[in-house]
Order: sequence, then structure tokens, then C-alpha cells
Amino acid sequence: MQTKIIMTATGLLEVPEWCENMEGAWREATPEEIAVHQAALLEFKAKAPTWEQQRRAAYPDWQIMADALVEERAGNPEKMAAYLEACADVKRRFPKPKE
Repeated sequence: MQTKIIMTATGLLEVPEWCENMEGAWREATPEEIAVHQAALLEFKAKAPTWEQQRRAAYPDWQIMADALVEERAGNPEKMAAYLEACADVKRRFPKPKE
């Protein structure tokens, strides 16, 4: 499908070429505007945290795991189960990309 880049009130947008401009809602983006937008997008992607960084920040504290381990050894597996579920939730929220 052919697309074109347009300038709207909120910024650049890629739309199908067949889209019609309703009541002057947008105009075709200039090459300069496209270049600025692409540079900003590259900068944003470069600064965005990786999935590994996101996981590291979201995992439960290691002290919670240590407490859960002690409780599990004492016969109370509930805290360890909760800890492992919290870790699994982090992995679901920040999946490792398929390469």
C-alpha cells in the first residue's frame, strides 16, 4: 500500500495515499519536516530503555526473595510463590524480543 506523510495539528502522520484531506485538516509534510521527525524518532529510540533495563527496574527487590527463601525453608511456600509470580509478571510485561 502506498503511503504519504502529512502534517497535522499534532505532528507528522503516515497515512494511506488514498486518504482525503477533509476541510484542510492537514497538508503534505515537507522534506525538512520529515527529516526533523525522523531524527527525533531515532533520538527517542536511542534513549528508550531496553527490555533488559526495563526488567531490571521492575523485578521485585532481592531482599523480598531472601525473605521468601527463608519462609519457604521454614515450611511456608506462599511468599516464594508470590515472588516467583511477580518475576513471571515482569517477564510477561517486558518480553525478550525474538531475534
